[in-house]
Amino acid sequence: ASLSLRLVPNQEANEVGKALVAFLTHEFQKFGSNNELSVTIDHQAEPWLGDFNNQIFQTLEQAIMDVWGPVDDRRRRSSLGGALKPSRSGDYFGSRPLPATSSTLANGSAATPKEDSNGHDPGQVLNRARKPLYIREGGSIPAIRFLEKEFGAPAAHFPCGQASDSAHLDNERFRLLNLYKSKDIFKKVFRDLPQK
Repeated sequence: ASLSLRLVPNQEANEVGKALVAFLTHEFQKFGSNNELSVTIDHQAEPWLGDFNNQIFQTLEQAIMDVWGPVDDRRRRSSLGGALKPSRSGDYFGSRPLPATSSTLANGSAATPKEDSNGHDPGQVLNRARKPLYIREGGSIPAIRFLEKEFGAPAAHFPCGQASDSAHLDNERFRLLNLYKSKDIFKKVFRDLPQK
């Protein structure tokens, strides 16, 4: 049989692996079988969830807003239907707390970064920079948590693609526009981050 487990922040892959082997061995012994149980862990990686309050995330966020520019009603939006509306106090996205991150989980929960409430008419299209959405979509590179722990420094993920890119499938794609914008974002981040 083959198992795949997904870990969450504050779980250690080694400890979870040992607990799994101990549990399976204990349960198998209850059968009193003459068969043998062999458990092999082929791959393990620590969970990672970024802390959007760290300087790297803040620098990335600003660079993304600068490079992609303001959102206006001429931009193509997938599945939004109408004009973009500002976040208001009490909105789903304006008040929903994000789960804690790897580096903050043990010290209490973190709140979602809020957009400024500006009192505009909800039907009015705003021509202003919008913060990136922290949606926790997709997987993480297994080495990130290891590097974060090893160097004692925070990390950030910067996805360059889109949800519609069909990642890891036969028809995987990547827009050239995203490639060029990502290059500009990285230039800004590597220029600005050392100054902070």
